[in-house]
Amino acid sequence: MNERVRQLATDGWQTAGWREGRADLAALAAWARHRPPDARPVAYTATTILLPLAVRAGFEVHPRPRTWWARLEDWHYRSLLRRWNPKGTERLRHGHGRLRSADIWLSAAGLEAHYGERDPGSASGPIY
Repeated sequence: MNERVRQLATDGWQTAGWREGRADLAALAAWARHRPPDARPVAYTATTILLPLAVRAGFEVHPRPRTWWARLEDWHYRSLLRRWNPKGTERLRHGHGRLRSADIWLSAAGLEAHYGERDPGSASGPIY
């Protein structure tokens, strides 16, 4: 995984990373579609500091209580940003506001709607 991140961390990394993330979500939707109905997840959840990207990908954002654990995770996520993003240190110094984590959530129906197979006669998919 780190090697793949290193490959993406070039000029234009945002576009490449966005494509990779959308491909991962499409693969997750395909995986869920082929599971028996009673074994399919009903929702997907994560924690991230990349909130604008999560919203753009279709996730709902829910603020987290500012516990010591959340603050520790925020520090960890910012250290990952500093390490793997070519402009991470600059972003942390000159960004718009503090990068605080939030919980993100996407229903199984939402995942399928955004990233599932398309009817050949339908539009090419959502605009994101």
